[in-house]
Amino acid sequence: MKLLDLLREKEEPRAWLLSSPAFWYEILLFAAPITIVFVFAFSILDPLGRIHLAFTLQPLRESLSPLYLGFIQRTMVWSLGVTAMCLLLGYPTAYYIAIVVKKYRTLLLMAIIIPFWTSFLTRTFAMISMLSHDGFLNQMLLFLHIIQEPLVLLNNWRATIYGLVYVFLPMVVLPLYASLEKFDVSLLEASSSLGAGDLETFLKITLPISMPGIAAASILVFVPCLGAFLIPQLLGGTESYMVGNLIWTMFLDSHVYSLGSAFSMILIGIVMIMLLIYLKFLSKKGAVAF
Repeated sequence: MKLLDLLREKEEPRAWLLSSPAFWYEILLFAAPITIVFVFAFSILDPLGRIHLAFTLQPLRESLSPLYLGFIQRTMVWSLGVTAMCLLLGYPTAYYIAIVVKKYRTLLLMAIIIPFWTSFLTRTFAMISMLSHDGFLNQMLLFLHIIQEPLVLLNNWRATIYGLVYVFLPMVVLPLYASLEKFDVSLLEASSSLGAGDLETFLKITLPISMPGIAAASILVFVPCLGAFLIPQLLGGTESYMVGNLIWTMFLDSHVYSLGSAFSMILIGIVMIMLLIYLKFLSKKGAVAF
């Protein structure tokens, strides 16, 4: 026992040295910025724009005023809507790749992963070129004589939704595929032999087993949607601004750091609530129990 204790004592400094880079990375790039934002969210600005560290709820109250509450509601509704649309489109795709197709599974997975090889900004500009007045979509519809004049597809809320779904859809397919790929197909055969229909089999067998993938995919889409600012900025215009655009404006244009930090804390609070719900009800253990 004494020898084991000595070995453990010698390993502790070594373990600390091995883990220290990750520890300082978390402190410098995560904990420190969050702390600064938290302090600014409860501070006030003087007429000259200088921060005064004083515990006050004024920035939070202002961020929840009717002037800005619409942006928060819009961000929540659009994030939930984009998550639902990605699940509706991504689930059949992941199911088809994981269970139905076997010969071309690798090829289809590569087609899902390839968009990640290009930058986020490049994909957004690709959407602009496709949805523009003389873009590919309008030209194709004109060529097929479906429309008589180009449609207005940019600078509206629809373009923002299309862009968000386009960017985040692969982030739904991959975790769902990972969840469904382990699915035992013999369960479907057993359910069919016992007289269950396709819908009943899906609701009672396939869906509960795939709930961990659904929960993970929902988090992977919903959380970045809350902070999205580039797609609403480039595709939707000022009428489609979300909270991320407000934070960008408050910090970089208006330099109202306290209000921008208040919006940031609201988003962090929403994300924490979603993660707590995930850990409480939609974790793997809870999904199996479902």
